[in-house]
Amino acid sequence: MKDVEVVILESLNYFKDSYIYHPVEYALMAGGKRLRPRILSLVGDIYRAPEEDLEVLMMALEWIHNYSLIHDDLPGMDDDNFRRGQLTLHKKFDEATAILAGDALLNGASELILRHSLSLEGKRLKNFLQAGYLLLKAAGSHGMIQGQMVDLHPSLDQEDYMKKTNELFYAAFMIPLVLVEADSQERGDMELCGRSFGNLFQHKDDMDDQELDHYNKKDLVILREVMDKALERLESNRPEIKQLRKFIQEALYG
Repeated sequence: MKDVEVVILESLNYFKDSYIYHPVEYALMAGGKRLRPRILSLVGDIYRAPEEDLEVLMMALEWIHNYSLIHDDLPGMDDDNFRRGQLTLHKKFDEATAILAGDALLNGASELILRHSLSLEGKRLKNFLQAGYLLLKAAGSHGMIQGQMVDLHPSLDQEDYMKKTNELFYAAFMIPLVLVEADSQERGDMELCGRSFGNLFQHKDDMDDQELDHYNKKDLVILREVMDKALERLESNRPEIKQLRKFIQEALYG
């Protein structure tokens, strides 16, 4: 499979000849660890999911993630001037352009999924559409957006706070298993792994940003134990899961 950075760079061709090209390019190529598409790619390799399907969903996932960052940085939300050591998009261009660039990425993600589905048929088409639905649902009003609402309005139920980060990580871990129709046991363990990772990563991010910590030490120990046991069960059937375990350790504690 192509390198994740190559896939993201090539995805810019979608915006060619559009007035929004340069703002989108600025946002997508501003650095970042590409954790979500890298997880999707790694799990996809382990489960031997169709490469073309994975690449389209890697693009869509990274576009959705970046749209959320662009909108998070806006004055009406977090009002940040810098991201990854560079000016945020609304500071580099202007607020209206930043809103439109985020809109373009979110709408583009849906178009990518639907356009690719037109080239598929049979079981592969069904699995791809289910994977695309999982991604879009994770980003939607009961997923990432739910978590963002809680982040903006502390009076709301804080139980949903982690969804702002958890949901897209969950999608990254789960999409390949949907594409290959993995059994319910593996799906259940991978969901436990993905959601635990997302929550642990949000905790790490909050600590790095010196924000309110939503977990106590006991909660964190439980999350790690749940994730480790799920990985053990997955690895008992697929030894290649050790690659995922290594990636997780580096992402959280490296």
